[in-house]
Amino acid sequence: MRSISPSSELLTIAGSRVVWHRWYPVERECRATLLFFHGQGDYGERYQELADFFLGEGVAFIICDLPGHGQSVGKRGHIPSWHIIQEIAKTGLANAHQRMPGKPVGLGGHSVGGLLALSLIGELKEDLAFSWISSPFLQLGSKRTRWQTRLLPLLSLLLPKVTVSTGVSAEMCRENFAKEQLQVPHFFHNRISFRWAHLLSSLAEGVKTRPKRIPNALPLLITQGEDDEICPAPLCQEFVKTLSVKELTLRLYPKTRHEPFADHCQQKFTDDLRAWLNDTLSS
Repeated sequence: MRSISPSSELLTIAGSRVVWHRWYPVERECRATLLFFHGQGDYGERYQELADFFLGEGVAFIICDLPGHGQSVGKRGHIPSWHIIQEIAKTGLANAHQRMPGKPVGLGGHSVGGLLALSLIGELKEDLAFSWISSPFLQLGSKRTRWQTRLLPLLSLLLPKVTVSTGVSAEMCRENFAKEQLQVPHFFHNRISFRWAHLLSSLAEGVKTRPKRIPNALPLLITQGEDDEICPAPLCQEFVKTLSVKELTLRLYPKTRHEPFADHCQQKFTDDLRAWLNDTLSS
């Protein structure tokens, strides 16, 4: 299938100027829409391959460059409030229903975007048809980044917009970065503000301590690389054990880093996602 460029638009949402990217099927009838959230330091257009996959399955793909990311306005790595994320979600879902009335709508995200999606699922008054969560961010910090979490609440108040490195490198995301020596696109960054870091820490704690907020009837797919040091697989596995979702599927990918959808297991991942999507949308 040929690659299709997104339809992009600059909108002001909750006081922030953000850029939306939307891909709609043109070669077959649209049977659903997925609203997706990118990760920290990430941006929407780099998901072109995933968008092409979903279009091939008849699923529209919508993503927004969050404030301080991609083409959106704002200090790199700083998202001022949870309210902005909520409004972005509501806008995306409303657009999906308006553009494709009567069609199922799903919510998903990768890494930090996966955490945002999990948090939103628990609070939005939205009848979602499915959810795909990729390598969910469930704990602040990593082997390479030692956050002083006790100081974070204070730092978020005193120095809310000050940013520091997340400690994440391209090689930690997928093996191909190291093997192919790919040049990291300029829209990527590894910055995060104290306020946003504190909010993410609170969201992660909320998701883990209140798993029953996720509707038990929601078809949920979680994909995770076993060699992921950004969002470690054991954390994901422990979290999944707490969920009471009836249609829950966990797919683990051996010897795979943070991005199974773009790593050496890409074909296996694609086959798994296609099978799950077809089962979910046909049921």
